[in-house]
Amino acid sequence: MPIYINGQLVSNYTAWAIPGSTLTIQAPTYSQYGGLILYQPNATTLTLTISKPTKLTITYTPNYTRAIILTITAITIIAAASLLIRRHKTPQTIQY
Repeated sequence: MPIYINGQLVSNYTAWAIPGSTLTIQAPTYSQYGGLILYQPNATTLTLTISKPTKLTITYTPNYTRAIILTITAITIIAAASLLIRRHKTPQTIQY
């Protein structure tokens, strides 16, 4: 996932930095499938002061909460609708 380094959107960043210089890293949250699945970074904002060769990896973790809630809601609505349809189709017995 692309991240921002010193305000520049990058997918992979390699640069020579003078010792003592700083890098500001921002990792946004990304979404897929209309926002149903969120990909959240293990860190959102970092400021690194460079003193030696540095390797940084931002790990994104999927959050399925919205997808699960939508699935449960859809299943509940379908189950309730099928019960209503079944009740409506059941013949009524009339007793005299």
